[in-house]
Amino acid sequence: MTGGPHETSLMLGELRAQIASLTKAVETQTEKSDAGRAKIYRDLEAIRHDQVRTSHEITAVKSRLDKAEPALMNINAWKERFNGMMMLALFLGGLLGGSVALFWKWIGHKLGVG
Repeated sequence: MTGGPHETSLMLGELRAQIASLTKAVETQTEKSDAGRAKIYRDLEAIRHDQVRTSHEITAVKSRLDKAEPALMNINAWKERFNGMMMLALFLGGLLGGSVALFWKWIGHKLGVG
């Protein structure tokens, strides 16, 4: 040591100031970390709550859909019947139109027009 007790005293003072500064920085960082973790836990709890609520809603929708499924199947059956009736109506309309055309051709042939 070159400066004696006075320089040693100054160095000790500087070291104490640095240690105090580091301690303060660590405490500040710890508080920030605690606040960050608390926010993360609040957010996580909100997500869990939303997940439970969503799960209940999905269960309710599934229950309602299970109750509505027979009616939907009945509607689909009627829809298929309607499609079949429309095809039959189109076929009968075509048959009727062709019959009328053939009848008029026969009438025209008998009258000597055609």
